[in-house]
Amino acid sequence: MNLNPALVTGLIRQESRFEAEILSVVGATGLMQIMPETGAWIAGKKRRSNYALRNPEDNIEFGTFYLDYTHSRFNNNSMLAVASYNAGPGAVSGWVTSGIGDPDEFVHKIPYSETRGYVKHVFENYWNYLRIYSPEIQAKLNSAN
Repeated sequence: MNLNPALVTGLIRQESRFEAEILSVVGATGLMQIMPETGAWIAGKKRRSNYALRNPEDNIEFGTFYLDYTHSRFNNNSMLAVASYNAGPGAVSGWVTSGIGDPDEFVHKIPYSETRGYVKHVFENYWNYLRIYSPEIQAKLNSAN
């Protein structure tokens, strides 16, 4: 697994605002808002029988496993992986049948308004965390001024 911590943090911020015990109206649980069915699927893949989605360590372990899985489904394209984290891999696969072209145009054309907003917000969060915590990005921004 080679996920950027700033991307994971940006996703967690969007999913739960860092509230470890949050439960959505549809049953998504914890920091990374994992659905119980998805948690059970991940537990099977990881051969884990004892886990709690409300436990921050288990939740982040399972959420990052799933985000890594979505990355692998979409050739490490973080934009498609994040869209898939929200809408599901099947839906996103249907949207990319003819390629994605310009990423901004692709996001604008996502047919689910929730997912369209989700992708935008996760990447806004991601960029903000990179600006704060990545010395490489800070150096580039400082040299541009």
